[in-house]
Amino acid sequence: DEYQYERHQTDSSGVKTVDALTNDSFVRKVNGEEVSVPDSMVVKYSSSINSVAYFFLLPAPLNDAAVKKKLLADINIKGQAYHQVEVTFAQESGGEDIQDRYIYWIHTKNKTVDYLAYSYEVSGSGVRFREAYNVQTKNGLRFCDYRNYGFEDTRTSLEKLPALFEAGSLPLLSSIENENV
Repeated sequence: DEYQYERHQTDSSGVKTVDALTNDSFVRKVNGEEVSVPDSMVVKYSSSINSVAYFFLLPAPLNDAAVKKKLLADINIKGQAYHQVEVTFAQESGGEDIQDRYIYWIHTKNKTVDYLAYSYEVSGSGVRFREAYNVQTKNGLRFCDYRNYGFEDTRTSLEKLPALFEAGSLPLLSSIENENV
C-alpha cells in the first residue's frame, strides 16, 4: 500500500533532476539538493510521474474500481490478430482524467498488451498510440518500453490509429524506456 516513484532526468547541460512521488509527498532534487516547488507545479509533476507509473504497471491498473471496459471488434495489426478493449473511467474515483479514453490491443493468442492508444485533454490535448518493444519478463512480470506516436489534437479517432501506424503516417514523438527494472 506504500509506493515511491522516481523520475531521473539529465538535461543537455548536465543538470540532474530527480522527482520523487510517494503516497503522501513530492520532493524535487536538482544536482542532489532539494529545491522548493510551487504547489501548482507539485500537482503537475505528481500527475506526470503517476501517469508514467500507470503505463509501466499495465495491465494491472485496468482492474481498478473506476475502470469501465468495453470489448470492441477484433482487428489485425502487422498481420497479428488483436482484441480491442475500450477503457473509460467512472465519474466517482476516476481521478482528474475521467474524460480520457483508451483502447488496448491485446494479442489474441499471447494475451499481451502490445499496443495502446489514448486521447487526453488535461495539460493540453491530443491522441497517442504506443507500441511496446524491448519486452522483458522478470519474476513472472512483463515490462515494456514504448514508442510513443501521435498528434497534439484529438480530431483523429483512436480506432484509426493502427492503420495510420501501419502506413507510417503517425509521427514518432518519444520513446519511453524503463531502466533498472
